Amino acid sequence: MDELLTEIISQARSAWRFRWYGVAVAWGVALLGWGVVAYLPDIYEGSTRIYVDTSSVLKPLLNKQIVASDIETRLLYVRQALLGKEYLERVANENGLFAGAKDAIDRETVTEKLR
Repeated sequence: MDELLTEIISQARSAWRFRWYGVAVAWGVALLGWGVVAYLPDIYEGSTRIYVDTSSVLKPLLNKQIVASDIETRLLYVRQALLGKEYLERVANENGLFAGAKDAIDRETVTEKLR
């Protein structure tokens, strides 16, 4: 046990003698890291891709039409459904975007930004 304690004290004294080298190396690494982080771009972006089977989704909505609509018209219907007020309010509510909204005007502003 004495040998272990003597070895630990010896190592501690050796490390204490070179403490300023350790401080200098730590500051150098920190400054280099800060420089790298400062040059990183402040770009945050996200993307999404939605695959829609328009024949199954729109069938209840389009069952009273006489002429079948083309794919562009169907996609327009889906886009309108996704950007509708009720759907956007549900998305904002589920994600906590209405937390800071105090009245209906603030909720409308959040919905418009989301749109």
